[in-house]
Amino acid sequence: MQSLEKLQLCGGEHDDATVDGFSITMAKFPRLWSLKLWNLVGANAEKFFPGPIQSLRKVKVEFCFISTVRFLNLSAVAAESLYLCIRQSDGVTGPYEISTTKIMNLTIGGRLPPGFRLKGLPQNCTLCADAFLLQGAKILMAEAV
Repeated sequence: MQSLEKLQLCGGEHDDATVDGFSITMAKFPRLWSLKLWNLVGANAEKFFPGPIQSLRKVKVEFCFISTVRFLNLSAVAAESLYLCIRQSDGVTGPYEISTTKIMNLTIGGRLPPGFRLKGLPQNCTLCADAFLLQGAKILMAEAV
């Protein structure tokens, strides 16, 4: 898998798939620049994505349940393009805060959790219909720390 540049992990159309037992690391995927996740449950996000991958430039998380914001921060650390459509659960508590230093294109589809904060200076920002119902979420157009 050393030469893999794009990775897409998908759950079933009607069933949730879990990423338990699978991990994405720099050692396994040193050339990975595009990661797409669709309809997955990341209950143990720390084991799934234990550290940042500096080569990762495009991240798309769509209809996924993510138990912790740590995964989003690690995957977005060097991302130039970030698409978020997080599926919420009553068991998830905020605050979610994502810092992106190189973000150029940001797309948010779906409702964001209460207390959500995104720090970065995107050049292009797209908010889909549900994103207008932010319910206490904040997108800070300020330099990420």
